[in-house]
This record gives sequence, C-alpha cells and structure tokens, in this order.
Amino acid sequence: MRRFITSTVFMVFAAAPAWAEDTPVCMPAVELEATLKDWYGETPVTAAQYNQVLWASERNDTWTLVQYRSYDDARVACTLASGEDRIPASVDQAILALPAETAERRIAQISEDF
Repeated sequence: MRRFITSTVFMVFAAAPAWAEDTPVCMPAVELEATLKDWYGETPVTAAQYNQVLWASERNDTWTLVQYRSYDDARVACTLASGEDRIPASVDQAILALPAETAERRIAQISEDF
C-alpha cells in the first residue's frame, strides 16, 4: 500500500507543470532518491548546501531541488522545485529560478511540518 501511495504522489507530481504544486512532496529520503534515479535518471549534481541537493539528468533534461530533514530518527526528503530544460548549475541557481514567495513558502511549509 505504501508503494502505491508513493507512486500515486509522484505520478501527480510528475504530471504537473513545474512550480504548479503549492505543497512540497515529502517522503523517506531513500524512497525519493530511488524515484529520482529510476523514473527520471537523475543523480545528485551538487554537494549538500543548506541541507539541499540538486538532482539532475542531462539525458532527460530534468532537475529536482531536494530539501533533506531529520524527523523521528529518520531521514526525510522534500521536493522544493523541479523543472525541464536549462538545468541549474547550483542549488543557488535552482532557488533563484523560483519566484521568491514560492521558495520562501515551500521552505516554511517544510519547516512547520518537521
């Protein structure tokens, strides 16, 4: 059942245009990382900066900015942003690609939840 829910959440996320969702998608880091690798062919392209890592796939021309948190002794990952084409070169560039209020709202939502 858990895999079904995870798959459903990501299918909805993947079908939405970039920046469309108002709420970050959060799940155990292992599951999110497996999804990024298996479905999108993405790998980490930056070292952790502000507990955030930029994942990207040059082959698929996709990228995802992931925020990592610890929660009840578990590592949780949340998507802050994603896109196609024009892969940002750094976490800072990915954050700058977001409208300022969107980036602030998503980071605040994650902070409130954890």
